[in-house]
Amino acid sequence: MKREFMALLCGLLACAALLAGCAGREARETEPAPGVGSGEAASEEPAERGEPAEPSDGPAEELLAEIGAVRDAIRPIAAQVESPNGYAEPTGGQYRGMVDAAAALGVPVVYEDFDMENGELAVSFCEAAEAGRDGTLTIYRLIGSMLNAETFRSEGGAMALTSSYWEYGMGTDAPITSEPARALDQFELQPGGHLVYRLEEYPDAQMGFRVLPLGEENRALSRKYVLPVCHTRFGVTSADWDETDLSPIHWEWTFEGLLMARTGRTIMDAYPEPYTPGTEYPYAVPAEEVDETLTAHFPVTAEQLHLLSAYDPQRQVYAWRGFWGGTDFRVPEVVSKTDNPDGSFTLAVDFVGMGFYETGERCELTVRDRADGGWEYLSNRHRPVPEE
Repeated sequence: MKREFMALLCGLLACAALLAGCAGREARETEPAPGVGSGEAASEEPAERGEPAEPSDGPAEELLAEIGAVRDAIRPIAAQVESPNGYAEPTGGQYRGMVDAAAALGVPVVYEDFDMENGELAVSFCEAAEAGRDGTLTIYRLIGSMLNAETFRSEGGAMALTSSYWEYGMGTDAPITSEPARALDQFELQPGGHLVYRLEEYPDAQMGFRVLPLGEENRALSRKYVLPVCHTRFGVTSADWDETDLSPIHWEWTFEGLLMARTGRTIMDAYPEPYTPGTEYPYAVPAEEVDETLTAHFPVTAEQLHLLSAYDPQRQVYAWRGFWGGTDFRVPEVVSKTDNPDGSFTLAVDFVGMGFYETGERCELTVRDRADGGWEYLSNRHRPVPEE
């Protein structure tokens, strides 16, 4: 029986594919192709802040041509994407290839696990818009099986947004669709490097992109150490703990996060045998594998784990069903790494909402690498982001 699983980890924990895609990246030219670029340059003349221009029915003809050119650039790769579960699931390498193909046209383009390409164009537009100059910028974003084109227009001191989509998961011949322009009541490049905007009609929902680069080294640290255990309900990155108090950690879900990072499988996939014959779940998860995994990654003993109510000492299994807790709408960003005198290191991690609700929390996760290539989580300090 199918069940919903954590979308964040399911999407981001394709680490092997992502790493392969990043490792295989080749140098490329980024000169705009004829008729393709970052949009209309901002006017040098600042304008008084005012009301947004009247919304149109969609993007201008020249913008549609640019979106079409970007679509055509990524179409050969999109055509190779497989749909094993009925919807398109690009690999990390395919995402990387589509980002590079679009960026070669000289447009800003982003996928959540890569730094924005041609992001300097977005920075220049933000600076010009802040100064009140007119102009247009289109940022392309790959999300799932869709290419989004977000077109920002600064005119008369006001901002508007037109969104266009090409859902190649519905077939590479799918049409480009667009929404009418909508007024923005927030548009700013934050000090942390995120372009954040908000529609007038949805004042409580911020959206945005990381524009300034996070850096591949920091992204690799996040993939390896943070993503497997970062769901807020696991407790590993969302609570204070150390070897003297491990109670905030939910061991069942944390084990599954590590299992997914290592094998790509959930508890249900890896251990389909039900604990009680004739029932669907919980599943009988071998204690030897659980104990080996968790004691290798945390300062916890098998004896401590055997105190869990799900442990069956006679059968040497844990009666676990895995994580059914829903999506975590936070994206972890490792912003720094500090080496400690004892050989461990501390990762400072900011959590940004997937809808770019402002960065709301941070953690300092201390880790030690092992000689066998593994690693151990030693402690975590969780803290809210102070208001500026």
